Amino acid sequence: MLKKKKRGYPNAVLIGLGENQTTIWRIYSESGKFEKNIDLSDRRDSKQLYNHYEMIVNNIRPLIKTGIRSIIIVNPSKTKYSTQLIDHFKKRHRWLFE
Repeated sequence: MLKKKKRGYPNAVLIGLGENQTTIWRIYSESGKFEKNIDLSDRRDSKQLYNHYEMIVNNIRPLIKTGIRSIIIVNPSKTKYSTQLIDHFKKRHRWLFE
């Protein structure tokens, strides 16, 4: 008989920032579950980067409304992608820090 895979209760949202895409995962107490990939074609274009950050917020908003209170942001070493995203959150989405 097959065992049912344990998921656990939701703990956090993981945002993985790469050069050309962002990956969003739900983190549970026992496992993680892939949520969505968001593509970005040009990181140097400020308008496109702004829209990309807004798409990230729009995708994590329903997860936060379900009661998840932690956001984990990861990025490749020697890049400032997470700092830029946090600055965007602080400037435009203060409710994420409450």
